[in-house]
Amino acid sequence: MTNARSATPRQKPGTIVRTAAMFMGMSFLLASCQKERPADGGAAATSSATVSLSAAMPSASTPQSLPEPAGMVRVPAGSFVMGDDGDKGAKPMHKVTISREFFIDKTEVSVADFAKCVDAKKCMPAFIHGPDMADDEIEKFGKMCNAAQRDRQDHPVNCVDFGQGAAYCAFVGKRLPTEAEWEYAARGTDGRRYPWGNEAPGCDHAVTSGCGRAPTDTAGTKPVGSFPFAKSPFGALDMAGNVWEWVYDGFDPAIYSRDGAVDPAADSVGATGILRGGSWDFASTRLAATTRQKFQRRVGHVSTGFRCAQGGVERKQPDAPQDKAAPASTKSKQDVARCLDKCMEETNGVQPGQCQFACGFKP
Repeated sequence: MTNARSATPRQKPGTIVRTAAMFMGMSFLLASCQKERPADGGAAATSSATVSLSAAMPSASTPQSLPEPAGMVRVPAGSFVMGDDGDKGAKPMHKVTISREFFIDKTEVSVADFAKCVDAKKCMPAFIHGPDMADDEIEKFGKMCNAAQRDRQDHPVNCVDFGQGAAYCAFVGKRLPTEAEWEYAARGTDGRRYPWGNEAPGCDHAVTSGCGRAPTDTAGTKPVGSFPFAKSPFGALDMAGNVWEWVYDGFDPAIYSRDGAVDPAADSVGATGILRGGSWDFASTRLAATTRQKFQRRVGHVSTGFRCAQGGVERKQPDAPQDKAAPASTKSKQDVARCLDKCMEETNGVQPGQCQFACGFKP
């Protein structure tokens, strides 16, 4: 029987115990690492410790998520099925991939925010207009523009055309979302019919026709973000109802035939564009996130508004001149003067350019 001194020269018995424990721990670690080796035991084997370290240290080539800008929600890259075979204007259903994350405004652009662009002289005032719009239509609906009413600063801006939407987004360092981005942000990947799911829309989901009558000569909108529980899968609000929203794309009837498209967008040219999301003066049947509405891009009407996007795939600036010409008018100078006086009185002098535009004033 040997004693501790003869078993390990110049080591105390306690040291032997600690050394044995260390050896056993190293053996256990070695066995664990060997379990991570490929079946052939080749040089490609990597220890579990190395794997954990690699996972904790992101590669320089791995894209990192950007900070979420104020007032916007993050929409990650992903694939979804776009369209609705039951809607002749939105078929066929087809797979679309959004290759890069982007951000989209949480709500529609408000009257107060749009006014900042007008004040900076980067945006034309929001007032009902269009190249073929009759004078009596301008007079009839002009009062229904939210920007003409002091108590509607938190409502969505309406009566804006495509060019005004694109100009505002550029003013704040953003852009209009593409049609595919808009639908993806509204529906997510689970194929839901509405931003909140598949439950049929009611007046507690969105602002649509039949949800109470607005005061005379007033648009039936509500302040942006009025239905927080009816949000999209990514947290965007008002993607159904309130106002139709302009998107980047020009109208292309063939674009839905491109199954498997990556970051699709119809060229932003031509007279006809696309609106999404339904509005306060349209039936609830138009609130589906798949619904597409063709519309003349130079028309700003009581139901047209927008929201902006940021990030994602870079796009060429859209062909979106703002219509700076006042609408054609057959009124005499006296008629125009009376119209201006009446408009300024009814709007309390808010954004005088709106009244000039509505009354056909030409300096």
